[in-house]
Amino acid sequence: MPSSAPKQPSDDLLTGFERTGSKQGELRAYLTTAIAGSLYVFDLTFHAGSHHAVFYSELQRLTIVALVILIGIVVIHREVRVHWWLAALFALPGLQFVYRLWTPTTNPSRILSGIDDALTVINLLVAPILLWVTLRLLAPEYFTLPSRKLKMAVVGTIAFIGVIGYLAGVYNYTTLTCQDFIVAGDDPPANCLHHRHP
Repeated sequence: MPSSAPKQPSDDLLTGFERTGSKQGELRAYLTTAIAGSLYVFDLTFHAGSHHAVFYSELQRLTIVALVILIGIVVIHREVRVHWWLAALFALPGLQFVYRLWTPTTNPSRILSGIDDALTVINLLVAPILLWVTLRLLAPEYFTLPSRKLKMAVVGTIAFIGVIGYLAGVYNYTTLTCQDFIVAGDDPPANCLHHRHP
């Protein structure tokens, strides 16, 4: 007589790691953190490889995140403790945005350009702290992973995808054409392919 025992799932990805029991959350945290980080890093490194620049959209994302956190600090200030210097760091990307709104865009004086350059350097210096706080908020699962191996695997996966993104940008002509960049609203890089693949 056939056994009436329930059939074990044959694929952990399709079932959301149900079979793994207590390891379910840990394995999901590894994959979701690696996916989220890789998507952002690929975009950043691809543009660095194809255009040798950081696009304004990436800088604006940092500004938006910083602004949302600042608003959040104001809203929940009675429930949380935040150092004043950390809140000041989150104000810096918005400060540069406001500064650019108030200064002329054509033929700015050397002083105005120097202030803007200084704000850019300051934002680059504080970016790692802002990114650390953002990661703590958006990917808390990573920091609670008990396995050092999985933590290192997340970092390694994201770094590997970053290298692939950079190389895909440098050698964009192997997979994309100039028209692909134009349709996406980007300036085509200098080495893009001008005709379609056969």
